[in-house]
Amino acid sequence: MPDRRFRSTLRRFFSPHSSPAIADGQRQAEQNPVAVLFRILGAAHDGADPDEGLLDQLAFILEHEPAHRGLQKRWLLHRLPDSELREQIVALLDRHQQPWDEIPFEPQAYAACWTDIGSVPEDCHPWSESFRELDSEFQGQILAYVARRKTRYLFNLNEARNHALRLAAPLARWVFPWDGCCFLTSDAWHVIRPLLDLPELAYLAVPSSLLDDRQSLLCGTSQPPLADGLPLLGFLGPSEVPYNAGLDEIGEVDTDLLRRLGLPGPWLHEEPDVVNWSGFDITPVPDRGRLVQAGWVYRLPPHPPGDSEERRENARLSARRIDMKLVREALDSQPLHCWHGLAAAKELIPGLQAFAANARAVPPLSVTDKPANLAGLPERQYVNAVPHWQSLAGSESTIQRGVLSGVLFPVAGDVSQNYDRTRLQLMVDCVCTLALDSHLNDDQESRRHAVRLVRAWFLEPATAMIPDGAYARLSGSEPARSVLDAALDFRDFFPLIDALSLLLEAGCFTLAERQQLDAWFDAFLAWLASESAVFLQANSGRSASTWYHLLMLAIASYRGRLNVACQVFDNLPGLLDRQFRPDGSPRSAPSGVPLSHEHLFNLQAWSNLVVITTALGRDLMAFRDSNGVALVMAFAYAHRHLPEEQSSHAGVSARSWLAAMQVQIQPAVSSVVAPDLPPLADASTGLPPFWTLCSRAGIPQ
Repeated sequence: MPDRRFRSTLRRFFSPHSSPAIADGQRQAEQNPVAVLFRILGAAHDGADPDEGLLDQLAFILEHEPAHRGLQKRWLLHRLPDSELREQIVALLDRHQQPWDEIPFEPQAYAACWTDIGSVPEDCHPWSESFRELDSEFQGQILAYVARRKTRYLFNLNEARNHALRLAAPLARWVFPWDGCCFLTSDAWHVIRPLLDLPELAYLAVPSSLLDDRQSLLCGTSQPPLADGLPLLGFLGPSEVPYNAGLDEIGEVDTDLLRRLGLPGPWLHEEPDVVNWSGFDITPVPDRGRLVQAGWVYRLPPHPPGDSEERRENARLSARRIDMKLVREALDSQPLHCWHGLAAAKELIPGLQAFAANARAVPPLSVTDKPANLAGLPERQYVNAVPHWQSLAGSESTIQRGVLSGVLFPVAGDVSQNYDRTRLQLMVDCVCTLALDSHLNDDQESRRHAVRLVRAWFLEPATAMIPDGAYARLSGSEPARSVLDAALDFRDFFPLIDALSLLLEAGCFTLAERQQLDAWFDAFLAWLASESAVFLQANSGRSASTWYHLLMLAIASYRGRLNVACQVFDNLPGLLDRQFRPDGSPRSAPSGVPLSHEHLFNLQAWSNLVVITTALGRDLMAFRDSNGVALVMAFAYAHRHLPEEQSSHAGVSARSWLAAMQVQIQPAVSSVVAPDLPPLADASTGLPPFWTLCSRAGIPQ
């Protein structure tokens, strides 16, 4: 059987045009109209199957609603994110010769709508421990408020109503900006029409009836129905009291103006369903005495839920579906997330072939190479019980810089060889180097050796690492304090995943091996997600949280786990607010003091997040929350508060480190200006800072 979308398309294609009588009557009725009925398609629909319901409603109205003398009918398409659905609606309207206007859905504009946690009180912050003590309804209100920029863009019915008022003002004296699912009978219009000539009238409230069986409208009845739905409003001329398009609470969109007009109903006696810090305006409309209630209108099924909590959840899920759709489109068009400028590279990377030659001399590495494991642990368990480097992400450790430059291995000291962090870093660096060499220089031996390294670490039954990091960053023999700390050891999976993508694209692995790699990263992602909420609540201000989100986003994107990737997107503004003040200074230090190595390490994670979010269609550098917190301010503050010129733990000066970040994010954004740091114009677009520091001349080392 064809699916529901296909069946709907068949019905639309074979559905009859409006009957000649309806079409001719509509043309005659619209001569010298006294009113315009603008029905809005998209913003108000909140059914279980929005595509099917919206098309069926529209077809029924176009085929059966009679013409009304003095009333011009128009349609407004409001931000329909589904292009296929939009095309079907447009075809249906055009076939019935119906005029329509549109507020288009713009993916880039929606992608700029991040969550905003800036004005949420600390005791209500979703990452605070006190948040877990709140009741579920209040939690839902808070989460809806945090997501208000998204839902305001997608479901802002008040914005669409105001737009309809502006469009219709030159066409007629009265304007009815109604939901698209409304059906107006001849009997109802005969009641409404005489009132539009009353000189003292400025607003008309039309009660609505929630219809369960739309076929009953074809039977013909002159009796007014039971008014069990919210009234819909009409306005005389250009209204001086437009709808409030800035409402943060989706549950108040339909009742806000009813309350301010003083229209009798339960909304007058109920407390507004908003959080108490949202600044909800209930100022009465000055000329509310010029309102009358008359007539009726039917709302076709399916109906939006009446419960505010359910409506908020539906809006959140709808926004998440659109987020996932946009991420999928970005992944389809751009498979690389760290090196997404690689395809546009005009020249070879200086020194790459020399680095690759040294990488080919490194034997396959494995967690089983440890001299001895901790008691009771499997041999293939990853273990790291020594301090590790917090340096530039993506092949920047002292180890790789020594080995790839031809220095005899090992270079990090004998103690580090007892555990796995050294081998992990070297494996990542070698695979990244070899994958780039095979891609840019078509070196077959580099490709073959990269595959050997990957198989030894991830695929061979005797040597493959168990996909979790429970014993990374140990203190003595205790397991890692949290997945956040452990994730620091694996932060360089970000460039490694792009290297794997290049190797997979080149057909280097069998189908079985591809499936093994997929299963390994799925299991590792599941381990990362375990109990992460508890750790984030207590550690959101630390750099480990930033690196954790980068790792989650990189793996989720690689594996097509769209829901996880979108959840990371939603987390990032809150993480930014927990870490930085509006002036860009880190909250973990007094404002005005030079940045520490830890702060620069955190900024490196953020610069990596800028790169991957840009590859996925989101502009993180353009974000600014309601308190003024913005990542661009954090980078600007760092430029003004660099520590004294001395080497970091990785032998790189803070100035060079920050310059490398600047090179990294400049191809993605143009909002960072650093006049006190010279631009590194010769850097390869889109490549990680490893190549800036290790293969570019003139950069301080």
